[in-house]
Amino acid sequence: MSLYQHARDGNAERLRDALGSDSAAVRRRAAEFLGEIGEEGDQPTVDGLLRAATTDDDPEVRGAAVDALDEIGEAALEQLLEELTGGGGDSEAEWVTARKFARALEADRPELRMAAANALGRLDDASGLQPLVGALDDEDPRVRLRAAQACGTFADARAVPGLRERLDDEEPRVRRAAANALGTIGTDQALSPLLDLLDDGDESIRRIAAGALGKASTPEPVEPL
Repeated sequence: MSLYQHARDGNAERLRDALGSDSAAVRRRAAEFLGEIGEEGDQPTVDGLLRAATTDDDPEVRGAAVDALDEIGEAALEQLLEELTGGGGDSEAEWVTARKFARALEADRPELRMAAANALGRLDDASGLQPLVGALDDEDPRVRLRAAQACGTFADARAVPGLRERLDDEEPRVRRAAANALGTIGTDQALSPLLDLLDDGDESIRRIAAGALGKASTPEPVEPL
């Protein structure tokens, strides 16, 4: 039976088994499906994803596991933070949590920086924006990707300069995330660089740019800066 069928049936146990596959592609897809069907009360699934996020030898599998824990919920992401830092699990005020994740963006382990970017995108705390903008320059493209996605959730014009720079990123996924975030922000400064992307060689980039510009509320075309 396929992983898709296991996910459709809600069979988390079979998907957890697939996290031990010899194929990195299978492990990555299993992690993605577990993120879709997992629940915070399902500790075996959280534990399996924690192991994948911290010990798998493939960076894309580790990244998928981090994202899956984020999808399951804040408590699961907190467990990952504790696993990677050895920190305690005491309940903290949201602003303290935001500061903790902001500090984690400077951690040595990229998986911890990825988890921090995801978490800051979820928290309704404006203090997390500037650390995320800084993470747009992270050396790891997986971190830059998640920082760009998180900046989009803030829809704050202060992120525009950093996101514009990522439109030339060497990693296509980062470019797409930056374009999406700029479209979400929607100011003239955010939309103007998307005009150049209408002729981009990446079809998905062209679609993102066209969609964002089509939704622009300004009646006149945005002039490039």
